[in-house]
Amino acid sequence: MIAIFVSMIDTPEEKADFETLYSTYKGKMFAAAYTILHNHHNAEEAVSQAFFTIAKNYSKVFPLEKTQREAYIKIVIRNAAIDIYRKEKRDTSISFDEVQDFESASDDICDEVLSQINYEKIIAAIRELPEKYAEPLYLFHVRDMNVKTISEHLCESEEAIKKRLQRARQKLRETLSEDISVL
Repeated sequence: MIAIFVSMIDTPEEKADFETLYSTYKGKMFAAAYTILHNHHNAEEAVSQAFFTIAKNYSKVFPLEKTQREAYIKIVIRNAAIDIYRKEKRDTSISFDEVQDFESASDDICDEVLSQINYEKIIAAIRELPEKYAEPLYLFHVRDMNVKTISEHLCESEEAIKKRLQRARQKLRETLSEDISVL
């Protein structure tokens, strides 16, 4: 499969960079797609579509800094998974709120990519959080785990995880609102 994507790239150095990116992010991208689609075959299809998009836009993606590139990859895989989700659910009804939630999540990520300063402040604020708040926040928002999976992973009750996520978000709001008021 990777041979198809690599054939879209011009120089040997760029091909090597793309192969490294492929091996680094394939698993993470599959996990993100599977979280949305809950189907192995569809998640693989989303990963293929995402890598096709990345290869097609190689000249725009690889000059980006690592954090921006990772954010771009996350946007691409989510959009690919959402597209497949919509195609699969055409025959069944999807509530307007579900579609709007997916779109707003993608828009939020795009806003972070466009505003690298805010992204860096968010990352710094998360690093300042105590581990008991930062870890569930990371697992929920970055690894796209649901509360039940996080509670099993951390051996805590679901209610405890929900409360930690709520408190972590509140602490982030407080920290980031102080930074915004300085600007």
